Amino acid sequence: MEIKLYLGKIPHTFIVSKYIKRFIIPLEEISTVLGSPNNFEVMKVGRSGKLFNYVIETDESNPAAIVELKEDSGLRFYAKNRGSYGFSSFVAGYPDSQISKGVITLIAKKCDKPPYTGYYLNSFWGYPVDPEPFTPNLDRDKVEKSVEFWSKKAYRCEGRAVDLTQILVPYDEYQKYGAEKIHFLQKALSSGLAFIGRCNLSDTFQQTYISPDGKYAVLRSDNG
Repeated sequence: MEIKLYLGKIPHTFIVSKYIKRFIIPLEEISTVLGSPNNFEVMKVGRSGKLFNYVIETDESNPAAIVELKEDSGLRFYAKNRGSYGFSSFVAGYPDSQISKGVITLIAKKCDKPPYTGYYLNSFWGYPVDPEPFTPNLDRDKVEKSVEFWSKKAYRCEGRAVDLTQILVPYDEYQKYGAEKIHFLQKALSSGLAFIGRCNLSDTFQQTYISPDGKYAVLRSDNG
């Protein structure tokens, strides 16, 4: 089965296989959004082999879960997603006006089996993201790329299950803003937080090291 979708003003032919039920976004919804020429912003992001990601920004869904870090974009901190063994980058209080909405990523694998031309297709809401640096089995180059990516981007903490046993806040921010910032973070995480010391974080965001002059203030939920 072939369908034609418009990425901006340009039509592309996509091949939909028997695995269509694996679509995270229903094909009917994609066709409604991209079935005619449009003014959506489109980016093509290269991936290894014959995989490409077409990123289309629309007004069709909830705010993005991952945001670009900018000056005054909220309070940044590190914590673990529940069940994770490494520290992710988070931000609380990110301005709604700066959050991208309605981002569709089409994962397209170029077809080279005659008589078909075009791309095999799958899709999801949101941007394609690099794995976090603590992801198992990443080689050194991918770890470096991941660290660069996550140094400039972060999860919004809203709606995420954050492990509250260790919250790492840059110590200079903790010292400068003190109670005001901690009160703000407590509200965002729906938990009281107590200062328990200072630490440094490993390059791969995986381990913490207690240090009296550490870069991060360590906070812990006081709810046990």
